[in-house]
Formats: sequence, structure tokens, C-alpha cells
Amino acid sequence: MSTTARSEVTYRPFRWFVLATLFIVTATSALSLISPAPLIGAIFTSQFADPTAIPEVLPEGVLSLGQIAWMTMGWFNFAVAIAALAGGFFVDKLGFVKIYVIGLALIVIGWLLVGVIGDTYTGMMVIRTIQGLGTGPIMASTAAVAATRFPSRERGYVAATQGAAMAAGIGLGQAFMPKVLSAQGGDWQAALVALWPVAAIALVMTIVVAVGPKQDVIVVQNDAAEQLAAKNALRKALAQPVTWAAIGCVVVLSWVFQAFNDLSPSYLTIAPPTGVGFENGSTLLGIAQIFNFLGAFAAGFATQRFFQGRVRPGIMLGFAMGAIFGLAMLLPAATSSSTLMLVIVCTAAFFFAWVNPNAIGYIAQNYPANITGKLGGYAMGIGIFGGTAGVAAGSAALHATGHYTLSIIIMAGVCALGIPVAYFLKQPKNVSQGATAAEPAASAR
Repeated sequence: MSTTARSEVTYRPFRWFVLATLFIVTATSALSLISPAPLIGAIFTSQFADPTAIPEVLPEGVLSLGQIAWMTMGWFNFAVAIAALAGGFFVDKLGFVKIYVIGLALIVIGWLLVGVIGDTYTGMMVIRTIQGLGTGPIMASTAAVAATRFPSRERGYVAATQGAAMAAGIGLGQAFMPKVLSAQGGDWQAALVALWPVAAIALVMTIVVAVGPKQDVIVVQNDAAEQLAAKNALRKALAQPVTWAAIGCVVVLSWVFQAFNDLSPSYLTIAPPTGVGFENGSTLLGIAQIFNFLGAFAAGFATQRFFQGRVRPGIMLGFAMGAIFGLAMLLPAATSSSTLMLVIVCTAAFFFAWVNPNAIGYIAQNYPANITGKLGGYAMGIGIFGGTAGVAAGSAALHATGHYTLSIIIMAGVCALGIPVAYFLKQPKNVSQGATAAEPAASAR
């Protein structure tokens, strides 16, 4: 039988700097995502000469809170979904380092443009689309990073790191954007422009990875039949219902988590009857993201130690607890007590983090590495369409009703729907088989 050369990877300690870079780059993209959300109230009031005199009936040409939410968050999520779908292909072709450089450049360009064209709906639509196009491929790259730079036993932790990085970036944005706004004299455009150095730091780390040590390789032999099997791997993976169950979990969580992060800052800070009017509303969500950060690592630990590597129990638990505590945000006791609200949002955020790391980790561990970029791109791309739908549904409900009650009910209901989706995510009988097949493919690439 004919054979061709194949390379096997010897994983080097430099991979931990790669992991740190993934964390910073992902956190930067998350900050890009969330940074306008705490400023929605400021953007709304900036449309009036007297910010304290907001009319009950909006005059012609003035955007409602729901329209502003879609302008700042909806367009971004839509662009991320499109870019993540295409990004999986480019991750496999170009490698994640080039993807990081391109994505970070687009995020920087978007922030700088806020001061130029960000004062119009069309301008912000363009800006958020640009930043979303930069973020999508970054979000799609995690499975490929795990499969090409890390041994199979560590790949679940790479997915958990991405989840923690998302939590860190979102938490920093929710907690500190009001402070940045205050430092910029209440000018929301200047507050967004001031964020560009964050992406510059991430870009420097990416350049270090580009010029840093590469993996050592050993040449071995690969038969023609194995090459043909690798070529057909993506088609076979997409034909398996369990693949779509994993993608479905990402879709549901993206809907719920985007709604939670994009709409909750205004819900907690804007005065009744629209919101609950907590002065420390942004701080509450910043603390919640710390628990989301911890939840991503707790999910990986629980899956390995208590569920014997099976991802289904952790995902189902994440959806169940997320639905219960998401709906609890509407309890009268919570809307009148910031302390109880803090407990509720922290618990919800903690368990939201149990979904994506398990779902993406499942892909990284159980599929050949030469298709993990594409599968990761499909999962995040299709998933973020769910996020776009979540923002659209929440914004539409807010625009129609003038308050957040219906938006939160929709969010909790969709979260509960994730439980039956996760039920179909059954672990293969021989989990190590996929991981074993993945490592040679990673080195070949």
C-alpha cells in the first residue's frame, strides 16, 4: 500500500504562552462585543438637548432604547455569525495567528471610526459590522488552536480558557465602561475610541506567537487510505446527529448569553418602569462575569472528575440553572434588593459557562484536527445566529413594550429549550479514538 510522509507533533512549553494569547485576544473581542451595552442609556439621552427631560412619546428621528440596542449589538452579532461561518475555512487555510492579526486590526479600526462616523445610525451600523467581521473568525479559532497546539488531554482546558476569556472581557466591559464614560466627560463616542490600546496589546502578543518557537516534528508514514479518510472526515462529521446536537447547544446558549449580556446592563440601571434602577447595576454584572469566568473552569473540572468525560450532564445542568435564575431576575424581591439580584445574576452567569466549553471541547476531542477549524467555525457561526436572534427578540420586545419583562421571559424560555437539545449529545463509546485521530491530523497541517 502506498504511503506518504506525515508529521507528529512534540508539544512544547511555548504552548502556554499561546494559551495566554488566546485568552487576551478572545477577551479583547469580548470587550469589543459588550463595550456599547453599558452605554445604551447614555446614547439614548445624548439625542436630547436636556438629558433629564426624556419625553414619553419619542419625536420623529429619535431612536428608542430597543433600536439603539439593535444598532450597537444586533449588527455586531449578525456580522460575527457570518464571519465565524466563513472564518472556520480561513482558520484551516491561514492558521489562527494570521486570523488573530486580521481580526484585531478590524476591531481597532472600528473603535477609531466611532469618533468619526459613530454619531449616526448608519455610521454605527458600519462600525459594528466591521468589528463583528473581525471577531467572528477569532471566535471560530479555538477548536483549531486546541487541536494544533495541545495534546488531546489538554484540549478541554483550551475551550474552557476561551469561555473564561469571554467572561473576563465582558465583565471588564460591564464594570469599567461607565467609569471610562465618566473619565471622558460623558462622551460615549470618546469612551469607545479610548479602548483601542487594548487591542494593540493583544496584537503584540500575537506577533510574539508568530515569531516564537514552533513545534518539533518527527516524520512518520501515512497510508493513502488514511489520507482519503481525512478528506471525507468533514462530510462524515456533518452527517452525524451528535455533531448538530453540539452545534445546537452553542446556538441556544448564544441566544441566551447575548440577551443576558446585551440587555441586562440597561435593565439593571435604567429607572422603573423600564428597568429596576440600581445605581450599581453595571457593577453587579461585572461581578457576575467573574462567576462566569470561574464557571468555565468549574465546568471542565466537573466534566473530567464527576462525569467521566461526558459533556451532556454538565450542559443540561447549565441550561436548567440558567433558565431558573434567569427568570428569577424578575422576582419582586430581586428587583427591590441589589444584594439578592447579585446572587441571582452571579448564579445564572456561573452556569451559563457550563455549556460552550463542553460543546466546543467535545468537538476538539472527538473529531480529526484537520476539520476542527471548520467545525468550530460552524458551531460558533451558526451559534451566533442564535445570539443575533436573541438580541433581535429582546430588542423587539423592549421596543414594543417599553420595559424588559418580556425580553427576560423569552431569554429564560429559550434557555430551558436547551435541555432537550443537550439530551441528544451522547458521548462516543470510545472517546479516545477521536482524540487519537486528531493529533496526527493536527501535525500534518
